[in-house]
Amino acid sequence: MNNNLFAGIVDMLSAKSEKMIEQSLPLAAFQEEVDRRLSNAADQADRLAIIDIMFQCFRSELHEELKYLNKLLDLVGNNQGRINSSASR
Repeated sequence: MNNNLFAGIVDMLSAKSEKMIEQSLPLAAFQEEVDRRLSNAADQADRLAIIDIMFQCFRSELHEELKYLNKLLDLVGNNQGRINSSASR
């Protein structure tokens, strides 16, 4: 892949990412947290370690939310549309 094409793809993806972040308060807050933590990193290895840890945590939170949503879907299916209070986080 030539460098100009690669730079164009990176620019396009960066612009789309920035637009998506601007439209989502949770993403904007997450981006601010990432930027804050990365600004305190001493070197590239530290920055990569910080990103890895943050995404592991984010992935764990997302997994828990998906488990909760699946539990709600199971309750809806088992109760023919009635959700009871047994679906707790």
